[in-house]
Amino acid sequence: MKSLMKTLVAFIIIVSVYFISCRADDQPCVNCPSTNADTMILRTDEFGNILGGDTTDWCYRDTGNVFKFGPAFPNPAINACNISFYVPTNDTVSLYFPNGGDTVFLMNSIPVPAGYFVLTFNNVQLNFHYVTKKLCIRTRNTYTTSSECNLCGDIRFND
Repeated sequence: MKSLMKTLVAFIIIVSVYFISCRADDQPCVNCPSTNADTMILRTDEFGNILGGDTTDWCYRDTGNVFKFGPAFPNPAINACNISFYVPTNDTVSLYFPNGGDTVFLMNSIPVPAGYFVLTFNNVQLNFHYVTKKLCIRTRNTYTTSSECNLCGDIRFND
């Protein structure tokens, strides 16, 4: 039953991406091929299982660096999305969608104890509709970006 649900969710995501695609610059696209949307995000199901796409996003691999960030799930998101992160020591965390002077913060310099966190947010409240947005993390402790760890990742909002 669980396998059937995963297959159904994957099918729905693939069909949704096919009919509703957008460009990375947040502008709706009418006739963009689905492969463009498929490759510009790291696609995940509602449980966080990776389905494919852009593997250069997020910081989720076991790289010897205990810090973890993402990936967002489900991605593409419809209505709500989850983001997870792990900080090995007490820290101050900001999660934000950079947009010049109009940066949207999910968390802005919030002190957190060491541990694993999952934050759920509603894209309708953020007014993100049919766009791809880059979500980034900033911490007081410094974690470096590498080929295995990117402190930003793209989320596609499909509603």
